[in-house]
Amino acid sequence: MRRMLKFFCAAALIAASLPLYAPAAGAADAFLVTETKLSSREEGLDIRGSYPVVSGVGNASLEAAVNEKIDTVFGQKKAEAKNVKAKSLVFSYTLTEANDVTSILLYTVINTATVKKEVNSVNFSRSRQSWVAIDDAAVLGPNGASLADKVITKEIRSNPGEYYQNFTGVTSGDAFAVENDGVKLYFDAFKLAPGSRGEVSFKLERQRIVYYWLPKERYLIDASNYDLRMIPLRTAAEALGYTVTWSPGDANSLVIVDRGDDFMVTLTIGKNEYVVSRPSAPERTSVMALEAAPELTAGVTYVPISFFDQILELVSYSIDENGGVVFATYVD
Repeated sequence: MRRMLKFFCAAALIAASLPLYAPAAGAADAFLVTETKLSSREEGLDIRGSYPVVSGVGNASLEAAVNEKIDTVFGQKKAEAKNVKAKSLVFSYTLTEANDVTSILLYTVINTATVKKEVNSVNFSRSRQSWVAIDDAAVLGPNGASLADKVITKEIRSNPGEYYQNFTGVTSGDAFAVENDGVKLYFDAFKLAPGSRGEVSFKLERQRIVYYWLPKERYLIDASNYDLRMIPLRTAAEALGYTVTWSPGDANSLVIVDRGDDFMVTLTIGKNEYVVSRPSAPERTSVMALEAAPELTAGVTYVPISFFDQILELVSYSIDENGGVVFATYVD
């Protein structure tokens, strides 16, 4: 309780030491989350709700950093509420543990003439004694943020009446929580949709993420084109669930069809034109150029690595420490 009063010296604040989370019997660490009830009035602002303090993390530095981050979020939200002359601030939280990650979601409701709902998160691993980011192996893997971008972008574009069309991608400041079967990302009210919807969330299910690793020895390097990586098209695309066939009647053209049969790419060897079409919406056909045209070498068709994240939907990639390419796709 002394610790809480150090950060929030309000005469009317009521702190109750209530251990809300404890590990199962026999767990090595005495991990506890103590809830502090908030009930105060500062500069005309009513502050209510609950506030978590963690202990037994297993590492004093990480434990202090976790609590400091929670303190910082609360302090920032309180300052924000005072700045807009809000009537009240309600602070709450949830805690989950899954896949070796502890996720604490911090919810804020700021009441002015309208109601503004915001969410922040704190994610860490007690066993590894470290922070956890969305690209962590325990979350979405090395391509996590870019894959999430594509999944969310597709959902938003598919439902223009429900979302604003200004999504620019997942950032390090966006909230997320790890669940047993996947990861849920959260966005503040008004950020992606009308405020009446409150916080907006998107869930990526872990079982629907498909990875494919291509070692450095399996692709070509075009030294004449800034060391451009040229990827074997059929090998990688089919590993990610796409169908690759030669175009009937044209020995130099290939057709790539996605898993839902409503996305098609046609390309021609030696021609830097990648034609993207949808059988259900032919008016949306587009032609794109990349760093290089497809090339045929020793009977294998190669395309620039950018083909996979700029042309194909729901595919992202990263390069590992040995030069191998880690592809990821989301099977929707």
